Amino acid sequence: MGNSTLTKKQKFLAGVVCSLIILTLTNTAFSLLSPASDAARELTRSPLYVVFMLLAAVLNALLLLKFLLPNWEPHKKWLGWLLGASLIFAPLMLIAMVPSMGGFWEQQAMDASAKRNMLIVMFIAIPIAFALVTLISPYFHLLRGIVRKKSTEKAAGVVSTIMLAFTSLSQISAISSGTFGWRSILPIITSVGFTILYFSWPLLSRPILEPQKKEILDMNGITFSRNPAPKQKPADQSALGFGVYFTDHMFLMTYDDGQGWHDPRIVPYGPIALDPAAMCLHYGQEVFEGMKAYLGADGRVRLFRPAENMARLNLSNERLCIPQIDEAFAVHAIEELVKADRDWIPTRDGASLYIRPYIFATDPHVGVRPSKQYIFAVILSPVGAYYASGLAPVKIFVEEKYVRAVKGGMGFTKAAANYAASLRAQEEAHKLGYSQVLWLDGVERKYIEEVGTMNVFFVIGDEIITPALQGSILSGITRKSCIEILRSRGLKVTERPLALEEVVAAAKAGTLREAFGSGTAAVVSPIGELACGGETLSINNGEIGPISQRLYDELTGIQWGKIADPYGWTKVIG
Repeated sequence: MGNSTLTKKQKFLAGVVCSLIILTLTNTAFSLLSPASDAARELTRSPLYVVFMLLAAVLNALLLLKFLLPNWEPHKKWLGWLLGASLIFAPLMLIAMVPSMGGFWEQQAMDASAKRNMLIVMFIAIPIAFALVTLISPYFHLLRGIVRKKSTEKAAGVVSTIMLAFTSLSQISAISSGTFGWRSILPIITSVGFTILYFSWPLLSRPILEPQKKEILDMNGITFSRNPAPKQKPADQSALGFGVYFTDHMFLMTYDDGQGWHDPRIVPYGPIALDPAAMCLHYGQEVFEGMKAYLGADGRVRLFRPAENMARLNLSNERLCIPQIDEAFAVHAIEELVKADRDWIPTRDGASLYIRPYIFATDPHVGVRPSKQYIFAVILSPVGAYYASGLAPVKIFVEEKYVRAVKGGMGFTKAAANYAASLRAQEEAHKLGYSQVLWLDGVERKYIEEVGTMNVFFVIGDEIITPALQGSILSGITRKSCIEILRSRGLKVTERPLALEEVVAAAKAGTLREAFGSGTAAVVSPIGELACGGETLSINNGEIGPISQRLYDELTGIQWGKIADPYGWTKVIG
């Protein structure tokens, strides 16, 4: 069917048609419900009715303001009070309607056939019309972008439906009595007008028609389009590598200036179309995160401290002038994506499902300024060990020519540019036979910062030292977890500036007991050899040390559910 998203003109015409259908149904009801009814008129004069319709009018005014002032964001607290008040008055209206409708029925001078037709309209045609209108309710979609809570969306749908119901009752009363008052004219205008407004409103527009052969589900506001052609999964889980294979689906969410984040969706994994002038291609406005999903022996899937990842993503966003995301919703979206591709999670011991959330600028503009459009995406990849050597100690080259970051820069973020800047040094280290590089500070070139893409720890004597976070070092979540575990055991952990010469001196004095890197990909990676200034320093005889081993065992035990999680770090999603 191709691209079937309706144009603005088509949406406007669809709104007009929808409005005509609603008017036709209500006019049919009018003709069947004549002559005049004192009971129906009494209902529309009641204080409950007036208050409820005023609340509905305020909600309509909210929509109009949002339409005229797209950058305006209504306060969530009073918006909640407004919806709450509407929902309180709604059942009161229903209760008040029962005796009034009973009197209304008794007063009608109609034969049995007319009453039967009236029942068909009241209990079949009008409810169907209300249900259809609720599905396209402008309140539902407006509040999705403001509050992003399933309960609030449902509340808005209920208010919209009841408002339309009593709009029809008002019309019935006015027509049957032969008079039109503001109580009937205003609801008619608003109900019809905002139905048209929804379809013609580009800020709230969503595809009306969907491509054929797609299973569309609604997962708490996330649209799910199932991949009609699933991929073949890797047969040999011992040869997964890292970042080689990708699952059947991905998560996408769009940001537009004035509208905010919207249209969250899980779609088949595939290429993302970009304008050649997309700002991410020219100015590098892109950030990402890395996390994993683990399938335990108990059959449950666990995430490890996902809220920490999303908080750090927002920290990166702030530095690169990217709009903040709703962290709780982002975690929820990741959970839903992992559930959709659960059968891709490797079952082999030590393998996991790598999760890569990232945000990039899509505004087609050549000029240095923050983008006005973004895409938040999440992709999944079944992975094995990050280093082919697994937990075996790695050889590290001390980089003294290139620098990774400086204070005041972006070293504390997970920005794509940080990793691009590390490639040259990494390539040169590989040619010399080393797995990664040890980065020094960018000013004095003497203080240790990171090892490759990981945080680093050194065990000197009875002290475990890791470089302090001073603006140029990434605040690793695995690093934070290691520190908390070590301190819970009563070990001395110090976060401070650590000079390379102190490490070299400790190695020569025999007090450098261990060194290891920590990160999501490798968890814990022991360092067995350090090449520095023409010297080669052997650490712990090139073997893994007891602290590294215990940290690895405890972290992976918690992540895979093999041992208890006394810290509450894991989030079970299935």
